[in-house]
Amino acid sequence: MNKIASEPIYEKVSVSNNMTSGAPIVTGPVQLDETKLGKAGEAIAEDNTRMPVRYAVVEASELLPSHNADGTRNPEYSRDFEGLRAVAGNGRTAGLQEGYRRGTMEDYRAKLLADESHGIDSREILKMKEPVLVRVAEPDKVPTNIAAISNESGTAGLNTKERARQDAQNLDLMGLEQHFTEDGDIMPSGYRSFIANLPTSEQADM
Repeated sequence: MNKIASEPIYEKVSVSNNMTSGAPIVTGPVQLDETKLGKAGEAIAEDNTRMPVRYAVVEASELLPSHNADGTRNPEYSRDFEGLRAVAGNGRTAGLQEGYRRGTMEDYRAKLLADESHGIDSREILKMKEPVLVRVAEPDKVPTNIAAISNESGTAGLNTKERARQDAQNLDLMGLEQHFTEDGDIMPSGYRSFIANLPTSEQADM
């Protein structure tokens, strides 16, 4: 996330039919103004699951990612959230929000304005303070296993300290006892249990 915030590259978070890259995918019980909406498309997961989406521009402050840019969990994040929450691209969402806070989004904004492929009138984007390109999915069209199939870790671009803080939250402390020997050594089952609780995208790094 910090990498995105430090150097936002528009081409990596723009128009794409890939669920694991491109503009963040958001959903929620929100009716956006038609002037903020663009072309319709599909987001395709690694397992070929297809989800209909529509491009839109929203203010960065209107988006709720599962984690903040420092990797800490966002306590408001839930399916019951009344606004727009990120369901794929949480790390991208938090990184772009942080980019606006750091003042690193000039190039991103310029390319968003010049890009015609999303189908949103540049005059509408010009009216916005901190525009972010997103793909909007209707709540009933979001797969229940979206986190797994979108391969989202919520920790994109974290440094070692931030990743360690996030991994600590995956520990099931109450269940660890059964994975240690009498001498206090962790058994192979303990490693397997910990890795199984990590997001899919992080398991490959273990």
